[in-house]
Amino acid sequence: ALVDKCMDRWMADATLNENAAVRTWHSSIKRSGFKYLSTQLICERTGGPQQYTGLPMSLAHKHLDISGKEWEVFMELFRAVCQQSGCNESTIQELCSLIGSMEKDCVRQPGEPIPENHSRLFHGKSFFARAGGVYPLSLFCHRLVDALLADVRVDIPVDEEGKGSRNESGLIYLFTE
Repeated sequence: ALVDKCMDRWMADATLNENAAVRTWHSSIKRSGFKYLSTQLICERTGGPQQYTGLPMSLAHKHLDISGKEWEVFMELFRAVCQQSGCNESTIQELCSLIGSMEKDCVRQPGEPIPENHSRLFHGKSFFARAGGVYPLSLFCHRLVDALLADVRVDIPVDEEGKGSRNESGLIYLFTE
């Protein structure tokens, strides 16, 4: 749920969306994949069993031409979501340190050339490659869980948001995984 709340804040923020490349990314169908990969990354960096399967941060972000100011806003929003989610200050500091450590890989410095977009194009005969990789598969999983939860014929018990571990965000992640 923390990553969901972050996505909502990041994708709606006017400062972040002033950057045309970021705005284009935010308006694409890649949100579900971004949520999935962000969840993997946070879980891996905090010692969980998940493994981050996305591109290295520099390949995934430098082409977006993210500025230092945009990074500051990104981190301020992350901190605010952590506070609103009830994380204690030491946890917030640790999470901000983990995420903040990626700044040099995500922010393009003045004078640094904007690299080409290294979005993954999957080749091969696997279903993963034929389906287009993590972004379309994550979107499919997200839409499928939404449809199942909305269907009165299907009874999937979920806890009220913020009050238990069985929530829509967790089900989407589990199904995508």
